[in-house]
Amino acid sequence: MRTRQQGFTLIEIMVVIAIIGVLAVAFANFTLNQQRRAHARGPVAVQIASVVNAVRSRVSMPNATADFAAPLQTFVGTSWLKDNATCPGGAAPTPLLICTFMDVIPNTGGLTFTTDIANNANVLSAVVTIADAGGGGYESGGALAPSLAGLASTSAQGVFLSSLTPAGLVTYMSATLDQTTAVITITVDVNAAAEPFLRVDGQNTQNADITYSGPGYDLVNANDVFSSRVIDRDDNTFLLDPDGVSRTREMQVTDRFLSPYLVDADDNAFYIDPNGGTNLNAVNANSVTSTNAGFTNLGAVEANIGKVTADQVDTKTLTSDLIGTGIVIDNDDNNFWVDPSADSRVNDMFLASRGNVRLSELLPNYSLKDSTLVANTDIINKPNCGTIGTPQLMLIPRAGLISLRETTTDHGSNHTKTAAEGGLFEYTAVDNGGSWTFSAYTYNEDGSTRVDMTSQALAHVYCYYP
Repeated sequence: MRTRQQGFTLIEIMVVIAIIGVLAVAFANFTLNQQRRAHARGPVAVQIASVVNAVRSRVSMPNATADFAAPLQTFVGTSWLKDNATCPGGAAPTPLLICTFMDVIPNTGGLTFTTDIANNANVLSAVVTIADAGGGGYESGGALAPSLAGLASTSAQGVFLSSLTPAGLVTYMSATLDQTTAVITITVDVNAAAEPFLRVDGQNTQNADITYSGPGYDLVNANDVFSSRVIDRDDNTFLLDPDGVSRTREMQVTDRFLSPYLVDADDNAFYIDPNGGTNLNAVNANSVTSTNAGFTNLGAVEANIGKVTADQVDTKTLTSDLIGTGIVIDNDDNNFWVDPSADSRVNDMFLASRGNVRLSELLPNYSLKDSTLVANTDIINKPNCGTIGTPQLMLIPRAGLISLRETTTDHGSNHTKTAAEGGLFEYTAVDNGGSWTFSAYTYNEDGSTRVDMTSQALAHVYCYYP
């Protein structure tokens, strides 16, 4: 009788060992990968953010445009961001990085920092390239690691300080990753209209312009605030600029407001100037007192003033005991005005001395403008009859030269025929547009005509107003 052997066979034990080995290797790889990821988003990200933060602060310092006046400058490493007074080889006017800050990022394949600063018309921008000495990117375990490079650059953005610029210049940044080379590139721009910020790390000395942004940020308990201008964070179209142009929606002044002049923000054609000319659309006041009133648009609806002295009064209704002015202009149509010492222009006028009859009704339709003696081929100039008048011409034979027997005149054709002893004369005026040409003809017995160089006529030039 055979008995069965108890326990594991060698093969079974070997299989179990192999499985345990595989699991151990997998766990070791997982642990190593987690360590590498933690290193990328921890120390590597912090080191990248520290350099970028320092660059952002350096390019926005006072006199930064003078320090980086060249169109393009390249800095290798980080010494240029270290204090020149306390750090060997440092070149920064203030400590932006500690003296012991490492140029090479550990466990990344030798990544270091190369910064290119460009100056375009005194506007600075910087490009920080994070690569090894040969231009290669992030390495881990002897191989390129684009995923770790992306994790480091993304994590670094969470470490970037929200404000870095003590000179009032706003900086903003963007990070890019080359998936092929695992090289990280970070661009820093200085643009006052780009990204408002507030430094919260307590290192800003606030010795120049500061931009506060976001909800809940207010400047309180400040005895003195020195700023070239103050901008409304809710609407940057409103601002206070002591040395330039300020714009505010409303202002309440408790004591008095001192200004050389006030200009309407909606239409700068209207303004108040205590020492010069003032132009307003309307004035609504219980009283107006002025020692030298030079009013334009005085009383857009009505003005009731005891005495007005002004170079020009432009109003719809003006009640005054005395008006001393050089010119009065119609508020509804400035084509009409009254000027006591020069030409006036009105539509019509009632004459009380003629029983309130219109002046236009007393004037004749024909207005004589000129009378002149003309001979053959003479030019007669037309008068200026305005916009509604038309020039008219009347030709009358010169008395004493001929013995008149019959005279007929055709105004439509400007022809005058005159019968006299010994013949018939015809005068013609040819319309040239701005003038007439006078011609004189004599009729022969056979009915033919000849030019008469001796005949003269009296030309009366009129303007006809219908």
